[in-house]
Amino acid sequence: MQKIGLYIHIPFCEKRCNYCAFLTFDNQGAMIARYVTYLAKEMLLCRHSNYEVDTVYFGGGTPSYLSAEQMTYLMVQLKKVFSIAPKAEITIEMNPESVTAERLQAYLSSGINRFSMGVQSFDDRVLAVVGRLHHKKEVFEKVALMKEMECQDFNLDLMFSNPYQSRKIWQSDIALALALDPPHLSCYSLIYKPHTKFYQWREKGIIDGVEDEEDRAMYHYLQDTLQSSGYHQYEISSFAKPNHESRHNKKYWT
Repeated sequence: MQKIGLYIHIPFCEKRCNYCAFLTFDNQGAMIARYVTYLAKEMLLCRHSNYEVDTVYFGGGTPSYLSAEQMTYLMVQLKKVFSIAPKAEITIEMNPESVTAERLQAYLSSGINRFSMGVQSFDDRVLAVVGRLHHKKEVFEKVALMKEMECQDFNLDLMFSNPYQSRKIWQSDIALALALDPPHLSCYSLIYKPHTKFYQWREKGIIDGVEDEEDRAMYHYLQDTLQSSGYHQYEISSFAKPNHESRHNKKYWT
C-alpha cells in the first residue's frame, strides 16, 4: 500500500495579518460550516484509494479558528475515508488567541498529536505592526496550557526582518522561544508579497524593509544560536531537537 501525506487547508482567520498572502478569509464565520461540509464531501471522492496516510497537516489560515466540534468532525470523516497509519503524525496549526483547553482536548481525543503555534515575535510592538491578535504574555500562557495537557510535540513559528524588529529584539525573541523549550522551531524571513498591506506600505514609504545584509545577519545568528542549543537544522527554516523533525515537512523536501 502506497504511503502518502495529506495537507488539509482551512482558509479562515479571525483577522488577516499584514504580511499574509495565503489563501484565507476573515470575517467569514458564516462560510465555515459550509466549507467543513464540503471538505468532508471532497474526502469521499478518495474513499476507494489504496493509500495509507502516515502524515496529516491542517494548515491555513488558522485551523484552530474552527470550533472543537468542527475539527472533531473532520477527524472522524478523515478516519472513515482513509487508512490512517497507527503512528501517523497529525499536525494542526494554531494561533495563541484561539488556543483553549476545550480545543486542545478535542484535538488530543481525535488523534491530533503535533501542534504548531504561530508566535512570530515576543515583542508587543512588532506584533502590533504585523497585525497579530495576541500579546507576549498570551504565548507563555498557552504554551503552559499545552504542556499541562501533555501536547508534547509542538512547534513555534517565528519571523524575522519585521518592521521595528531590530537585531536586539530578534535575539530576545530567540531567547524567549528557547526558554519555552519547544521540540521544534520554524523561523521565516519576512517576504513582501504583492497585495499584502506590508507590500503596499513599503511602496508608499510608510514602513522600511530590512536591508539584505541585516536579514542575513539575523538568519546566521539564528542558525548559530539554535545549533548551540541542541537543535538540528534539517531544512532552510526548520530546526528540531533529535527525533522531532516534522515528517510531513520532510516529504516536501525529499
